[in-house]
Amino acid sequence: MQEAAEGIERLTGEKVSHNTLWKLRTGKSDNPTKRVLEGLAKFFGVNPAYFFQENISEEIRHQIELLSALRDTGIRGAQLRTFFELSPEGQEMVADLIVKAARIENYQRRAST
Repeated sequence: MQEAAEGIERLTGEKVSHNTLWKLRTGKSDNPTKRVLEGLAKFFGVNPAYFFQENISEEIRHQIELLSALRDTGIRGAQLRTFFELSPEGQEMVADLIVKAARIENYQRRAST
């Protein structure tokens, strides 16, 4: 909570106490001010609508999961940027290679057990 409070102040100039954030997170408070919502959105890099529109929050949650998965695989920003510089056909080729590699490894795992 302290990190988020400091980050909000650094990004927006607005002071939000870590206690306020803790109350929101634990449900002890459920009516944040507009400035707190805007600060949270800025800190987490999301649109403030994230907190109100179910479909937006679900989409962003999926994006966060994807980014976490990418981080865990060791893929770095430069590699990902290079992938997006490829033509759609090139991207499809890379995707096909990944799927084929996964199938081969799954087959080898099953064969060795």
